Amino acid sequence: MRSTICRLTLIAVIVAAASLVSQSAQAETVKVPFAFTANGKSFPAGTYTVQENVLATIVTLHSSDGSQSLSLSMGPGDPTPTDQRVVLRFRTSGDQHELDSIQYGTKITNRLSAPGHGRNKSATAASGQ
Repeated sequence: MRSTICRLTLIAVIVAAASLVSQSAQAETVKVPFAFTANGKSFPAGTYTVQENVLATIVTLHSSDGSQSLSLSMGPGDPTPTDQRVVLRFRTSGDQHELDSIQYGTKITNRLSAPGHGRNKSATAASGQ
């Protein structure tokens, strides 16, 4: 009887852990029409996957060819509670673009670029786009 209860408990824990892992693999696609820099790294224009890790409150930006990636921590943002968009915000100076922040739904990263450096320009992607 005792071993049956232990097995059932173990199965319940495994099922719960599996459901949490699936929640941490959400991803959206963003098309960025210009080359940009982020944290000192150069990224080409192209399609990027933005993936949220719910458990670690981390967002990762991956280039479509897998050659570039960037992981950043996120915190609460200012969007409405129902906002589920993925937004990459950039600072521009002439034809140079620097990633400023990534919004994933209601969460956002800290600003990456120096305040007052260029003007805002954004590339936006929403679920299903």
